[in-house]
Amino acid sequence: MFREQPVPALDAETVSLISLPGCSATNEALAVLDKFNTATASHDADALQHCLFAKQAYWKDTLALTYHLRTFYTPARIATNFLETKQCRGMRDNWKLESASFVPATPVLQFIDVRLSFRTTSPAATCSGRFLLLPVKSDSGALDWKIWILSTTLENLDLYPEDESLLQVPGKSIHGMNRIETDVLIIGGGNAAAALAARLKTLGVDSVMIERNARVGDNWALRYDKMKFHVPTSFAEMPYTSE
Repeated sequence: MFREQPVPALDAETVSLISLPGCSATNEALAVLDKFNTATASHDADALQHCLFAKQAYWKDTLALTYHLRTFYTPARIATNFLETKQCRGMRDNWKLESASFVPATPVLQFIDVRLSFRTTSPAATCSGRFLLLPVKSDSGALDWKIWILSTTLENLDLYPEDESLLQVPGKSIHGMNRIETDVLIIGGGNAAAALAARLKTLGVDSVMIERNARVGDNWALRYDKMKFHVPTSFAEMPYTSE
């Protein structure tokens, strides 16, 4: 995939314009968000497509609008499918800016990381959004920031809200019990199992995790002397561990 869609590389002139005084990550993010909200509210596919990075754009949805794990490519496909699923889920048009920060990843890849929030009505839910904005030099010589990567994630269903305070409640001891009753039985004690157990606990759902090794994660720890992530560590975060 990386051969077909290599990571964009900015030219030196574009990079130099980023560092000019007055280039505020928050201001640039708000400008893009205003165009995005206007396009979605008017159901204007062309305007939404114009918000996206023309050479390479992605939309990754995690249950928020597609109710599945989906990734869409190219501005035209993203605009069409986004507006269609937006209507199905009753997405509110007023996305809100939570934070924006400039990320100089490499000398030729520098972007603005924008965190957002929005709501849907069918079902009633709170969702998070994220823009990764790349700069594009306009005909006038100024910078236009475009959405390179768009992410949408379901965070909370109103009918089943998560209560993170439950994570502080000690787990039940089942040592010596001949019979165990639980809502969910999780087989295996890897990273995914630990994340699932934490999610269920915040929802007030009892679960028991069974693992043949002594500790959670031993299936990996005993297999390898060392491991290295081949994706940014933020992609491998466990739930409820980030501030």
